[in-house]
Amino acid sequence: MKVDLRGVGQNIQDHTYLGVSYELNPNDTHETYDLMHNPEFAAEAERLHSKVCISFAYFPFTSATSDAPALIKKAAESVDMLKRSGKLKPGQADILNKQIQTFKDDMLPDLEIIAFPGYFTTVTAPEAAKSYVTILIVLNHPLSHGTIYL
Repeated sequence: MKVDLRGVGQNIQDHTYLGVSYELNPNDTHETYDLMHNPEFAAEAERLHSKVCISFAYFPFTSATSDAPALIKKAAESVDMLKRSGKLKPGQADILNKQIQTFKDDMLPDLEIIAFPGYFTTVTAPEAAKSYVTILIVLNHPLSHGTIYL
């Protein structure tokens, strides 16, 4: 079925992230998501509806680097330049202004750290029968926006 819904695929934001995976000591027992590569374990996990424990931490951009104020100012200047260009679609300027305000507010999280019990690095593949933990850093409010068309 095909449905034409206005606005679908517009104003897409991708939450950019960087992940680093670490191999865990093979002499210790680890129950990580990597065990899902074993069909028997995966079937039992599905049967039990087991949950993977993931740790999250959120923090403001200003606590990530002492350069944050200068970077926020530069981002605000870029947004102002876009507004003056007349190339923004209706509502885009408001969204970008709110994002700049979020960057300036130390009580709102802009960045996220995730500790994932498994291999979550996209550049390489995990080695079979090994266990991993991956640390990810995620930008929650990127200024870039895009469009997806089918």
